[in-house]
Amino acid sequence: MSKMQSQSVFHFFISGLTLIVGAVNNLFIFSADLDFKGLFDFLLTAATVIALLGGTGIGALPLKFFPIFETKNGENNGLLSLCILGGLSMSLAMILLMHTLLYFNDLIGSKFLMTVEAYKWVVSFLIVLVVQNQIIVKYLHNYQKVSLTTFVTSFIFKLLTGLVFFLAIKKVISIDSTLKSIPLILLFEWLILLTYLYTLNKNGFTWFNRQFLAPRFKSEIIPYAFAGIFMTISYTIIDKITLSMLGVIAGFKENGIYAINSYMATLILIPYISIVALYAPVISKAMASGDYGKVLEKYRKSSDFLLAFGILIFLLIWANLDLLPLLSSNISEVITYKYVIFFIALGYFVNMACSVNDHIIAYSKNYQFNIWAGIILIVSDVLFNYLLIPIYGVYGAGIAAGLSLIVFNVTKSWFIYKKWNMNVLHANTLWIFALGALTFLGLNFMNIDHFWGKLLLKNLLILLLFLVPLIYFGRSEILEELKGKYLKPYLSKF
Repeated sequence: MSKMQSQSVFHFFISGLTLIVGAVNNLFIFSADLDFKGLFDFLLTAATVIALLGGTGIGALPLKFFPIFETKNGENNGLLSLCILGGLSMSLAMILLMHTLLYFNDLIGSKFLMTVEAYKWVVSFLIVLVVQNQIIVKYLHNYQKVSLTTFVTSFIFKLLTGLVFFLAIKKVISIDSTLKSIPLILLFEWLILLTYLYTLNKNGFTWFNRQFLAPRFKSEIIPYAFAGIFMTISYTIIDKITLSMLGVIAGFKENGIYAINSYMATLILIPYISIVALYAPVISKAMASGDYGKVLEKYRKSSDFLLAFGILIFLLIWANLDLLPLLSSNISEVITYKYVIFFIALGYFVNMACSVNDHIIAYSKNYQFNIWAGIILIVSDVLFNYLLIPIYGVYGAGIAAGLSLIVFNVTKSWFIYKKWNMNVLHANTLWIFALGALTFLGLNFMNIDHFWGKLLLKNLLILLLFLVPLIYFGRSEILEELKGKYLKPYLSKF
């Protein structure tokens, strides 16, 4: 098993564990107090949005410049220290700007800033740590250490936040103490990641190198860091903007309802996050060397597999939503808004079908286009939220998220097609979408009174209408490889 395959398997296993922890959190803990859940997510997302505007562009540097500055011995050459110090400087600048705006908020009258005011120091520390964690995570991806970063930033984070939230609900600690614990959790993550990185490369670990001070590198790094603000924008920022706006416009309870439904939608992205994170350094090196044939191979190879896997996960979630109230009575109110999952999922499907389009642009000489794509994403998401939340509430937030992702990915895929003549969409993509739509309609029109019988038939419908036709008639390189390796040898025994 290759290093990439091994990491993919471990990543999928860790994602499964994270899924279990996240399910427990949302079913039994977060759903017990939707207002608190809404406030909790609002503060974290507010910090992420502010960090995005200032420091997260630095997080784009490790993957882009690592192949250039890596020596034959794999030494660091000071790239990490440059990113850490640069990220810290930008974070502090954004914190200063935030506190200045808070000071003049009586004149500005921003509801967003008014909500942040009570927890301004929590948000300040979060801004710094969000940026620093992103830098270390991206740097570790150069070593294809995707599993470890996912374990720390997803599994441990969900485990610890669930624990402190549970203690707050049980009145063991106060709500203020719970909110103040979030920066401590992120600091704990950062120390684990930094320690692990040092153990990987301690013999050649160089904190600083003067070649970064050369004018040529200044002219390359500074513009790329600015463009990196928009390169880091993806499906994640959609949730951040939406939660920030929904909390202010509608309220924290609506925020909590949206956050839990959005979490269920993001389960669709488990295979996407795993494969794209593994392909990122491969795409970076291929684009740097001009090996566009390899880029196109990864582009097409991942697209149909990710789309098919994502639709399958969505259909399984949709078919079994009725089980959730049996596990936790608190979740009943949340799943009355289940079409939020559907609207967000539509955007995710397009995102997965377009696979590594973001990385192809980000690691090319035309990376500046991501600035325009990022601006389009932010403007469309803010505009859709502003127009739809007052009318449709939580549903409006879901529709806004889905539409924004579709606009964002169509824009990038069009650019890639025009620039490099790489077209990832083909007949098999439409076939997968058609199978998913047909199965979804079948699930919604199934009208059977018997609860368990209906549940069983829904899952059988997914098998017969989606999975079987997909395996036997689909044309995906990865699916064909899996079918040849596992299904054919097994079926030949019968």
